[in-house]
Amino acid sequence: MTITAPTFSNLLLQELLLQFLCASKSGTVLMGNDAVCEVMRIGTIKIKMFDGIVRTLGDVRYIPELKKNLISLGTLDSIDCSISIKGGVMKVSKGAMVIMKGQKTRNLYKLMGKTVIGGASVSTHAGSSNDNSELWHKRLGHLSEGGMLELHKRKLLQGVKSCKLDFCKFCVFGKQKRVSFKAASHTKRSKLDPKSKECIFLGYEEGVKGYRLWDPVAKKKVISRDVVFNEAQMLNTNATSSERKGHTVEIELHEQRTKSTDESTDGSTDELSLEDPEEHPSDSWNLSKSHILHLKKLLSREFDMKDLGSAKKILGMEIHRDRKAGKLWVTQKSYVEKVLERFSMLNAKPVSTPLGAHFQLSSRLCPSAEEDVEYMSRVPYANAVGCLMYAMVCTRPDISHAVSMVSRYMGNPGKKHWDAVKWIFRYLAGSTNFGIMFDCDGAKGKVSGFMDSDYAGDLDSRRSTTGYIFTFYGGPICWKSVLQSMTALSTTEAEYMA
Repeated sequence: MTITAPTFSNLLLQELLLQFLCASKSGTVLMGNDAVCEVMRIGTIKIKMFDGIVRTLGDVRYIPELKKNLISLGTLDSIDCSISIKGGVMKVSKGAMVIMKGQKTRNLYKLMGKTVIGGASVSTHAGSSNDNSELWHKRLGHLSEGGMLELHKRKLLQGVKSCKLDFCKFCVFGKQKRVSFKAASHTKRSKLDPKSKECIFLGYEEGVKGYRLWDPVAKKKVISRDVVFNEAQMLNTNATSSERKGHTVEIELHEQRTKSTDESTDGSTDELSLEDPEEHPSDSWNLSKSHILHLKKLLSREFDMKDLGSAKKILGMEIHRDRKAGKLWVTQKSYVEKVLERFSMLNAKPVSTPLGAHFQLSSRLCPSAEEDVEYMSRVPYANAVGCLMYAMVCTRPDISHAVSMVSRYMGNPGKKHWDAVKWIFRYLAGSTNFGIMFDCDGAKGKVSGFMDSDYAGDLDSRRSTTGYIFTFYGGPICWKSVLQSMTALSTTEAEYMA
């Protein structure tokens, strides 16, 4: 590739010049120390770049007094070259092609390449042939070098001596081809070698049509579309006795309270390290009390904290343990009593069900008269339902269906809807100590699930309601009561959609 535009490079040795465009003195150059240096020659020079391609720099000044060869970045920018610097490497690009690279050395960038030494000859019209070739290249609709060479052999191009073309950005944008795939190396393969690798499925790669896999031999992540799954085998199904025992170890949940969260740290950091899990003989993790104490000390250095010991109350949830019986309770007695007192329902008559069978809630019960709307605007309906939702989400799955029913009419509740909310409060008044209990000896760590649905229970849309609950060690861990997205036409269809 030839850079025919001037680059205003300053040259040290006259022998490196390929062509003399001007054989006499051609002006002066003012240096940084206010010294004036004479330009003895102006010519072209060939440089073998980092990629092995020999490129020609034009309009090169020969200055004998210089000790280093210099290239002007400003002149490169004027001929539509882009310059990028990152990680100590400077790249000079023209279009999509990188034509020069420089390595940073003491705040200067040294060109990655070497100068090609050739004979010098005087030429007063260098570049005219190249200009004619570019002119014919554009006249012929950006014809390729091979096509122009064929026309040149037939003597159909006037004034063209060489068909070597410079970089043409219009050809790149209009006719660029994809780079061919790299040929696979078969030196280490034979006909009997396996054609696949055994990997572990991790998930799906976002934005790529392929699976994310783990290669345990190469210890790296692999993305591939050519995957065959062995669905009949699970990973690590045979646990050792020590691993099974590790699942039933009782671990205290420690709680620490920060006195002030507005103070910033002093910027000091402590190095923490964890052992690589791949170095362990098994996949189990063991808890060390010394690590817990060490972590507490590190937190206390940065924040003013108070160690409260084992957790007894978190986010309004009270934790009770019976170590001899192997049971744990999570309740919200204080929160429920506070809510009942807030809505003047603490001394209400208790009921035995979350929602009475006589409540037939529908949108027809929403107020339409102005006096009814005015009356319900003073009722804290949304506030009460929000308090019930928090209790339902944390420790009271028994009121899930009832809360789901009353929450459907928060936009325009009626008096009957408010009576249903007060009925739920009456149920909570008689069951303030209800909560979730986990028994380590009862269910032996098995996850159990229960699901059911009604048929056309919603009086407005006639959609069915789905409810499910999952338990672990006898205690609920996941529950939900929600309307189905479509209207079921039979009880079988309602059960199927549930």
